[in-house]
This record gives sequence, structure tokens and C-alpha cells, in this order.
Amino acid sequence: MTELKIEEVKEVNDAEEGLVGLAPRFARTKLLRLNLLELLKSGPKPRRYFVKGLNMPRTTTYDNLVRLQKQGLVDKVSELELYPEDWVPERGRPKTLWVLAEDEDYKKYKERKDGA
Repeated sequence: MTELKIEEVKEVNDAEEGLVGLAPRFARTKLLRLNLLELLKSGPKPRRYFVKGLNMPRTTTYDNLVRLQKQGLVDKVSELELYPEDWVPERGRPKTLWVLAEDEDYKKYKERKDGA
């Protein structure tokens, strides 16, 4: 399977052209990853957002997010780390968010983290 790149993310109808010839299981997986990347374009999201939005099992969603993370396309970060000045403590721990590696807020977080 070819490596996914953010430039390849298109609307589902456009993406289906690249799925011709792939085994059905691989086509579904690639389409799921494209949808995950597309949803992340609007900003960081918790895993629950993807599970409800794509109507996929939690483990399937998590496994695919981790594969995208290993490819360097997304990363997992705490809400507190990403937005330290805006975070207001609620009950429990901060949410864990998934974010595109190219997201501006994530780049600022990485600069703060690397500079510390």
C-alpha cells in the first residue's frame, strides 16, 4: 500500500479513483485514513469525534490513527499541552487530542516543547 500524504486527501468521490484494483479490505482502510485526515483539517479532535462521525469501532479508529502517527502525518497531544493558556480545568484529566502534523497550533506547541 502506498504511503498516504496530506496532498492526496480529497473528497471521498475523488479518492475512490485511486482505490480501483485494491483488495476491498485495503480500499476501506485507505478510505478510512483519508477520512481521518480530512476531518483533522478543521483542527485537533478527540478520538470520540472520529468514532461517532465515521461510525467506526474505537479500536479500528485508534489503530488507524496510530498508523498515521507512525507515518508522521498526525500526532497525539494533551489538550493542556496544546492550549496551556486557554485550558480551564474541568473534572478529570485533560482530553487527548489528535492533530495534523501540519497544524499551526501543533507547530507552536512543538516549538515551545523543543525550546524548553
